[in-house]
Amino acid sequence: MSIIKLHEQEENNEPKEFNTTIQRVLMHAKEAVFERQGSIDDLADTLAVELDVLAYLLGIPEIGFSPSTADKELALKAQLQDLHALNHSMFKEDINEVPRFTNGTEITAKDLADMNINALDNIAELIGFELEE
Repeated sequence: MSIIKLHEQEENNEPKEFNTTIQRVLMHAKEAVFERQGSIDDLADTLAVELDVLAYLLGIPEIGFSPSTADKELALKAQLQDLHALNHSMFKEDINEVPRFTNGTEITAKDLADMNINALDNIAELIGFELEE
């Protein structure tokens, strides 16, 4: 059911249908929690959408549970900046110097690869497609 149709129901003062719609939204959220088959991120996305619909129905859409594109872009920019700094830190003037995290732990090739893969997955998600393994 679209947001527009839900809004029309609210404007037409159809309390029974409005309550049924709210009940349906809550049931979708409950099913997402108890019958979860995806990742925790999938669950969070599903709940965010259902809570956004519920907030809209209750007349408080400004609460917003789903991150906006601007929020996602800022998070991605921060992650890319960290990734860039990590990649850059792997190259030292002294070839014998071992790169380390700020806590002193050695940065391994696996650490670098994991962070690169995670960033690429996040970029792909932001632009709307899934990378194959």
